[in-house]
Amino acid sequence: MTLLQEIQRDLVNESADITNILRKCKILAAKLGNKEFDDWLENELNGYSDTDALPNYRILETESVGNFGGFMGAQMTNSPIPLSCLPPKYQERYRTAHLREPISYYIPLVHSSKPGESLQSPWSADAIKYIGDKIYKNFILLSARQVIPYGSITALIDTVRNRTLSFILQIESSNPDAGEAPLHSKPVPEATVQQVFTTYIMGNVSNMSAGSQNISTQINVTYNDFASLKGYLKSIGVAAEDIDELDTALKEDKTSSPEDGIGKRAKGWIAKMKKKAETGAWQMTVQVAANLLSTAISTYLKAPP
Repeated sequence: MTLLQEIQRDLVNESADITNILRKCKILAAKLGNKEFDDWLENELNGYSDTDALPNYRILETESVGNFGGFMGAQMTNSPIPLSCLPPKYQERYRTAHLREPISYYIPLVHSSKPGESLQSPWSADAIKYIGDKIYKNFILLSARQVIPYGSITALIDTVRNRTLSFILQIESSNPDAGEAPLHSKPVPEATVQQVFTTYIMGNVSNMSAGSQNISTQINVTYNDFASLKGYLKSIGVAAEDIDELDTALKEDKTSSPEDGIGKRAKGWIAKMKKKAETGAWQMTVQVAANLLSTAISTYLKAPP
């Protein structure tokens, strides 16, 4: 049995430990010589130190609930908190949860959970104080917390398993013996591995949340076709003047460094769009904005294998 076949067998076995599977994938990554795949495995196994590096499936839309006290001992427990009562800097913080822990952290939580249970993350004292009397008339907020259903954690684990399987199958279709090759021998062309990683691990087809909206979108962008990139950006709410600015940035990057992936000016444009998301000028959460824009621009810039 080859390494690729062994990994596939384990991935379709629900009882197989996903952490052990990812360790086997580390061996494959060393043979393929692809840094992005190796970095992704490292992050999944050991946790993400940088929130900006989180893939979209680790950024979850959440709800918050609180306990309230009122006149003459009146109480309200586990009551929903509308985030519109908060200033923008708190809305972004409590609208999404960033799951940065190693995947091994979440597995026992799911196995030990009971129906209806959830992960809970307490609000800061500053946020509670700010919003305390602004939600329900004659009630004061005493405590608040974000709620993450364990079903969302199960979905995270399944997503890692499913995306890994898709990646392995595509690598096998390129070279069935890739797992038996010497270390760093690159048995599959580097451009092919990168395209497979971008498509099947990072995901060109994404279900993401943007603010209070639910976006289910396919990133239909074609290599070196700015019209397709422009159409996609328009579909997710990017303003026409911002798209024109990106067009200029991409042309300037191509002139200065034509094979440098996302160039300095395009990265600066993405950073500007993240700032718009932070201020609410663009109705998109910051992390979702960064993921969508980076993936769309990378697809436009990178030639298919």
